[in-house]
Amino acid sequence: MQILVANDSAGPCCFSLPEWDGAHGYNYAAYYGQSWDQYLQVYQANILTTQANVGGDFDLVQDRVGTAHQISSFASDMAIATLDNVALLPPPAPPPTPVSPDGTILTAGSNGSLATAAGTWTFGTTQPQPSQYEIFLNGSDVPGGGYAAEMEVNHGGQLYAYNSGGGLWGVWNNG
Repeated sequence: MQILVANDSAGPCCFSLPEWDGAHGYNYAAYYGQSWDQYLQVYQANILTTQANVGGDFDLVQDRVGTAHQISSFASDMAIATLDNVALLPPPAPPPTPVSPDGTILTAGSNGSLATAAGTWTFGTTQPQPSQYEIFLNGSDVPGGGYAAEMEVNHGGQLYAYNSGGGLWGVWNNG
């Protein structure tokens, strides 16, 4: 929205109505051969033509309340009404889940979770082996399967899983 202060008398300035009709020594009406309102109609039509090609939204409003370089009550009310009717941008995405600190441990059968750059790690309820529970990443089975008795975040946010049946530690390496 462009708000023109039609009666800006702080001139000479800004192609206001007092300048247009020669009240401030200028006579744009004679120069352009048009009245103030005719000139604004042509101006607005040119902008709307461009808008049709590139998109967007445009409105031209004359503030006939203000009489100087000012934001009049009329202009303020128009701006607020316009902003109230404009669709707001979608809210920003939530911040990423912080990575669990190194040394954080989750034992099988617990309801907690661990977080790494890969996502959120939890244990399922299925026990493929005694004391070993399936591992989930972001609520789904880990690609290629996986089960453990314990998971730990260590070495800069890396996930390790301990299989107590075989006495082995596995490390998540994106698959």
